[in-house]
Amino acid sequence: MVYFALVYSHLNYGIFIWATANWSSIADLVKLNNRAIRSLFKADHRERIPLRDLFYSSQQLQINGIYNYELAKRSYKNYRNIVPD
Repeated sequence: MVYFALVYSHLNYGIFIWATANWSSIADLVKLNNRAIRSLFKADHRERIPLRDLFYSSQQLQINGIYNYELAKRSYKNYRNIVPD
């Protein structure tokens, strides 16, 4: 999917560094992510389609969801001692 190639890969890169920043620091990333999802569905921002529904329909995670998912993966790997030395 185009979203994973162009948007998700950039959001996922360094997520543990920037996702813990304050909200005003990542607000631009959130706006870009929302704009990317709207463009996938060709939905104009004036149509008032809830973003939650668009993310759910496309089975994509919002930025806080990406962070939580990556944190859960890392925690699982640490628990199972799968983390490389």
